[in-house]
Amino acid sequence: MIIIPNISQQEILSIRRNFEVKASKLGVHEKRSHYLAGDFVGYYYPVFIGDRKFIVAPSRIFIEIIENVLILAVKEHPDCFGKYNAYSVLKALYDINPDPMFNLDSFGNFLSRDKVAYIFEVEDGEVIGDALRMELFRKIDIEKRDSRKSVFTGGVFHAFKHFSYSDIPLSTQPTKNNLMHPRDIIDVTINAFFISKRTTVNHQRNIKISDQSYTLYNNQRLHSIFYYEENTMQYFINSIHPT
Repeated sequence: MIIIPNISQQEILSIRRNFEVKASKLGVHEKRSHYLAGDFVGYYYPVFIGDRKFIVAPSRIFIEIIENVLILAVKEHPDCFGKYNAYSVLKALYDINPDPMFNLDSFGNFLSRDKVAYIFEVEDGEVIGDALRMELFRKIDIEKRDSRKSVFTGGVFHAFKHFSYSDIPLSTQPTKNNLMHPRDIIDVTINAFFISKRTTVNHQRNIKISDQSYTLYNNQRLHSIFYYEENTMQYFINSIHPT
């Protein structure tokens, strides 16, 4: 039995059941022979907003990137950020703890596969309502209008292109819009997805169904977009940016 402060065993079991169903549906939808079922219990932590309780269930790699590696990469390799080059950002992350089993492409594939945090709302020991899957990123795409540029598609690194840390961009765009810490993107997302009023938008660009909301961070208005995958019945973070 794993004891986590402010999280009950009933809540852990409810999340694990929910996790298994969502991961299984995603595995079938993406035609994978294996998928991550989400046994991240040692990394769960609660977030309280008013009288509501949320549990963040991140994978070890997800939380390590957000909490530590990204800050080190920004400090040690600031010139790799804000250059409209996702591979440059990826290289900065890789160089913090290089592993000879990876080249840059395989490292990118590794980070884009199941390096996630699920966020659940709980009440009376059970998961309630919609859950959100936060990924580091879904994939890297080459810009259609300029093949010299590449971008992170989906996930927090897509959102990070609109933010900075200590005046250094956190992703591909040369943005100066400071977060106090990169992990604040999780709190921003909880407020945007669960607390703020979401409205459904149909046929937005190439997204069939999406929800959007507006929230505040340091007195700045942020616009958040969440993609709903009908086949797996779960939401993904698509983008967060200032308005």
